[in-house]
Amino acid sequence: MTIGTHGTAFTSYDVETNYKTQEEIDKEKVSFDETVSQTHEVEEVVYHTTTQIDGAKATTFIDPVTKKYAIVSLENETLDKLRGKFGEDDVIKKEDGSIRLTGDAEAFVSGWFADIAYSRNFLKADANNDGQLSEDEYKNTFNNFGVEGMAITERKGGNEELIAVSEKIVQSYGLASNESGYVNYREYDKAISLDDELNTTIQIDNNFDSEMSLDEAYSTKEDKNAQAVMTRHFEEFIKSIGDIDEYNVEMDKNSKNFNKLLNEENIENFDLNINFILDLFMQKDQKEQDRIIEKLLQLKEDNKEEPSIDVMDKVYTQEHLQRITQAQKDAKENNGLHLKTYSK
Repeated sequence: MTIGTHGTAFTSYDVETNYKTQEEIDKEKVSFDETVSQTHEVEEVVYHTTTQIDGAKATTFIDPVTKKYAIVSLENETLDKLRGKFGEDDVIKKEDGSIRLTGDAEAFVSGWFADIAYSRNFLKADANNDGQLSEDEYKNTFNNFGVEGMAITERKGGNEELIAVSEKIVQSYGLASNESGYVNYREYDKAISLDDELNTTIQIDNNFDSEMSLDEAYSTKEDKNAQAVMTRHFEEFIKSIGDIDEYNVEMDKNSKNFNKLLNEENIENFDLNINFILDLFMQKDQKEQDRIIEKLLQLKEDNKEEPSIDVMDKVYTQEHLQRITQAQKDAKENNGLHLKTYSK
């Protein structure tokens, strides 16, 4: 099955790198206090974790918004990931056993902290400032997003077989509550604190680009991934339809007849549906790659210059269209391909 994920769920604050020497860090008076019960109880500290669990360490850095200290609880797995990327010099262990971030590690973590604390509203949502989020408090965070999906199915033996599905984010920073009660992000393991969400966000930002893609957002647990989530979304959608054959007929009309779209010669006049379909079928085998390269080289030779981006896009589109058209021809009679759209 072919899948596609598009869009950005959350984006970290852009933070300037600031290095601290060991001597400067030793002179800092702020430190973790295990007796603290309120997140802003310590002077010059915008957030002080109240979470104390095994396998985690109090970690200090500068909040880029208030320029005050933030003391969070980072799991050892998170700290190991930071050391692996930024080195031991950016993740400094203090005499009291706590951690002080500096340099690129501090910029990376503090950027995500600010996004969660302010853009996702975790600080204000914690109404009693106890460092933990109740179910009602969590609903006031913007730790969610909305998606639109499109699927291609084939009718086989009375069953609707999913052969391609793609989703794109259409709203970032949505309330973690809605009329249906369903959330797309961390739907079964909701964040219980700012510390919890910060650890999760750092862990799933696999490429350290300070953006959470839809693919990353759907991978918040080891046994969870984009294909599993989108397949479940599709199955839930199918259950809600009722008469699937009647729905297929209506969708074919709305999409200007799927078969006609696939055989349309003027690819420049395709509507958004066909562009979406082409995107779903981006799995290129070596033969297709070779054909594309051959065509581009021929265009370069004929025109005595490199093909423009528009020309290259057209070549790619023609190759993808050829593949989809062949797939449609290969489908059994009365078992055609159908488009389905949904939103979550």
